[in-house]
Amino acid sequence: MKRIYLSLFLVAAIKLVLGQTHTLDSLRRVYATKKTDSGRVDLLCQMGDAYEQNRPDSQLFLAQRALIISNRIKYIPGQLRALKLMAEAYQYLGNYPVSLRYYLQELKLAEKRKNPEWQVVNLLSISNVYQNEGDYSQALVYEKKAYNLIDRNRLNDYRWYSYMAFGETYEKKNDIPNALSYDKKAYDLAVKTKNGAWLGMCLNNTGNVLVKSGQSGLAMANYKAAIPYLKTNNNESFLCEAYQGVAGLLLAAGRLDSAAFYGKLSLNLALSRSFSQKYLRSCQLLTGIYRALHLPDSALAYEDKLLVMKDSIYSQDKERQLSNLTISEELRQKEIQQELLEAQKERDYQLKLLLVGLLIPFSFLISLVLSKRKMHRKIVEFSGVISLLMLFEYLTILLHPVVVKWTNHSPFLEILIFVCIAAVLTPSHHRLEHWMLHKLTHHHQPAPATGVDSATESGGLFIPDASEQPKETDAGEEAPG
Repeated sequence: MKRIYLSLFLVAAIKLVLGQTHTLDSLRRVYATKKTDSGRVDLLCQMGDAYEQNRPDSQLFLAQRALIISNRIKYIPGQLRALKLMAEAYQYLGNYPVSLRYYLQELKLAEKRKNPEWQVVNLLSISNVYQNEGDYSQALVYEKKAYNLIDRNRLNDYRWYSYMAFGETYEKKNDIPNALSYDKKAYDLAVKTKNGAWLGMCLNNTGNVLVKSGQSGLAMANYKAAIPYLKTNNNESFLCEAYQGVAGLLLAAGRLDSAAFYGKLSLNLALSRSFSQKYLRSCQLLTGIYRALHLPDSALAYEDKLLVMKDSIYSQDKERQLSNLTISEELRQKEIQQELLEAQKERDYQLKLLLVGLLIPFSFLISLVLSKRKMHRKIVEFSGVISLLMLFEYLTILLHPVVVKWTNHSPFLEILIFVCIAAVLTPSHHRLEHWMLHKLTHHHQPAPATGVDSATESGGLFIPDASEQPKETDAGEEAPG
């Protein structure tokens, strides 16, 4: 019998996974056609979202692949989505410290990008991790940060989520007045916006708080008012919880047949949707109901289901712990490979930079050699200009990382510094260009004129033209002026 119950539960889980197969196949086909890295990252994140909570290992590997590509191309939206997926997967696996580490990395990146909407979602996710760990004080710290961010940036679309997070944390902390206060704020906002999905969740959470405060009648009214909204919006997790709330109140009131009806509704829903913890709660309720009805066989059957599920959850916890270790080691190895790849890229870049640096004096040497030969003057000038341009561009490449580090990626300061550098380099470039071209091309200048129109050589002696020789004069006779 135990094996049958366990098999039924596993079959339900498999059906839920198979329902995603068509979507994943479509995404894989589209992925094969994507040519841009950013497009591939977006599709990897979509595939990770499609796995949801059913395949956290696959979600992790897809998210890590998206993160590696995003880091390489510095694609910040991809980095944010990938980190979020990794944090969610580890949270589902119960590895809250690692989940929190990725959420905090995501928060740091969102703050750096100054994206308040993403920061709010991230802060509320972090508070949920602390809730699951039972650290309600720390959960409230991050919920208050999210609320202040919403208030400061007037992000009214996120205000309802903040109220709900406060209400749930205060309810788990057994602070009934504060829990009811925030649930009321959430409810009023849902009524104002006429959001049926929000209304159903508000009414259910308020019912949970009223049960703890001993107000059974009001709690029942809230649960029953929530059920139609939850059905309409297919919110099966909250619907299962509402069924359990009604069943528990009916059991306490002695209305056992009605309690059994709602208990079976919650059990069937928990089984079909693989809500393991809610399945346990439903089995406990039905065991108590059939004991009160004095039907020991039925009570024993549900108690048997309860034990089987506890064993299954225990086994799943062990598998998750082992899976956590395996996945963490695989991710660590991939991170090491990525670090080695980045180091290799850095070495390749430095080597290329060195080769370019060696090429510059070689280009000057070529210009010098050309200047000594009978080459056309334009060729020598062109060679010299190219050598100088290479030198100055090389200096700019060398200075850029230093400037970025000094300015801490401030665009205004970077532009200001590079303008100053250009103001120095540009005149220097022109002066050096004129000086170098003069030195390189002085061999190609034409010889200066001597002022002699014609001459004849005889035996190496210069003989002036007869017409230019002075005329002879008689003795004592002066030559005419």
